[in-house]
Amino acid sequence: MIALFFNSIQQQVPDQLISRNHPETMAILAIALMGTLFIGLARISNMKSIETVSKLFLNGQSMEQVLKENLRLTSVSFILLIANFFVASGLVIWLLLSAVTTFDTFILFTMAIAVPAALVLFECIGIGIVGWITGESQKVNPIISSSLVGYAFFGLAFLGLVFIWVLNPAWTPFFSIVVFCLIGVQYLTRIFKSARIVLTNGVPWYYLILYFCTLEILPISFVYYYATLNFAK
Repeated sequence: MIALFFNSIQQQVPDQLISRNHPETMAILAIALMGTLFIGLARISNMKSIETVSKLFLNGQSMEQVLKENLRLTSVSFILLIANFFVASGLVIWLLLSAVTTFDTFILFTMAIAVPAALVLFECIGIGIVGWITGESQKVNPIISSSLVGYAFFGLAFLGLVFIWVLNPAWTPFFSIVVFCLIGVQYLTRIFKSARIVLTNGVPWYYLILYFCTLEILPISFVYYYATLNFAK
């Protein structure tokens, strides 16, 4: 009967369990659990927080009214969801760079913290600058709200991916592709929603072109140029 269950291959049971130390894996799981704690606290603070973020991102409802009624951007619940995004995206960057580069721990840690923070700050400050230059601040500020909602939503997706990735390291090439797909979906969704918001609010289309050229195309060009110089073989 035992041989049947083990495909006719006898497996010897060791006399005692041997402890295996994986400090990096344990550290990543501990940080990921911190993200889970943020999500739990956000839900305790506002039971509709995750539901509201998901509906706003997936259904494209009237954002300002829904946020005003169910989840303010300055609320503790939403801030915790954004904090989870920083945790989850930082871990994703760590896992991705660990798979494709030979950076030491300090550089990985620095990039895991700096990249998500720089991304959010650059986008929010950049949109504010464009609004100030064009005199359309009130009309383009909803883009910031839309982007923050997107970050909160993808923070949930990234955190789930981190847990699966850490527990299945052999699937790293597949998960790396999933990461790039999620980033692509996030980017395209943000572009589409930003365009829809500004055009709906009556912002001239040439301001939209200015926004895309200065805050979307130019940064991507710099990142691509840097990556090809430093990582291309």
